Amino acid sequence: MEYRSARPEDVPGLKRLWERCFGDDPAFIDRFFAHLFRPEHMAVCALDGMPVSMVAFLPCRLRGAGADLPCAYLYAMATDPARQGRGLGQALLRFAHSYGREQGWRGLTLVPADQGLFQFYAKAEFQTAFFYRQLRWSGSPTPGAGVVSPAVPEAYRMLREQLLAQIPHLDHTLPFLTHAEQEYRRTGGGLFRIELPGGFAACAAVERSAEGVWQAKELLAPEGRQEAALAALARRLGTGTLIARTTASGARQAVPFGMARWSEPIPQGRSAYLGLALD
Repeated sequence: MEYRSARPEDVPGLKRLWERCFGDDPAFIDRFFAHLFRPEHMAVCALDGMPVSMVAFLPCRLRGAGADLPCAYLYAMATDPARQGRGLGQALLRFAHSYGREQGWRGLTLVPADQGLFQFYAKAEFQTAFFYRQLRWSGSPTPGAGVVSPAVPEAYRMLREQLLAQIPHLDHTLPFLTHAEQEYRRTGGGLFRIELPGGFAACAAVERSAEGVWQAKELLAPEGRQEAALAALARRLGTGTLIARTTASGARQAVPFGMARWSEPIPQGRSAYLGLALD
């Protein structure tokens, strides 16, 4: 087994491995590789030159509340089903940690695909570090205050950083946000700016699930105005049901969402926020 960064000639094998493990549409996989893939930003375990395990690094920064640290978000962690249970994933995570330090990243972050995987990543020294609070809108859309309009990725990122300035959070790159926005738009959603009474502004990243449920992958608003922003967004979408993730600051029922392995202790508490995860 060889653990290394990816090479351009690995791409066909990586795409086949992705489809075999996740069952995603080939067009979805092609878009990821076109928008976000760089050979040096993917680690692989190769057998006879062919990838049998992989994980992508998406560079980002931990910002907010005085923090500004380079790190990477791990995405599409996968091992060939025929070779699972042999420790390849754990070995790849160990390689990813040492490789990340060589790249100057101060930590690696990720979102487990299901609750059972929290324990899997804990074995690789990842700790639960990011939380969110879930909001839900139910009812008939009614006239009210709040103007919702599409936001381009650059403007969305600027507003997002303003709203999260006092909360430790992941700040993703513009290519990441551009890719996410294009995927959300394919479902009828997108990135939105929400103008609220009193001169306040909020933002939301929205997609519609395959089952037809509207989901705000994140909804950020000034404190005390999340519900108003949620209602305005529901009116804009014309839906009576909307589920949203927002920051967990002060929430009694903070939902564990993301994990991290830092190269040094990072004081975060339960308010650290990830939000956008391409999940």
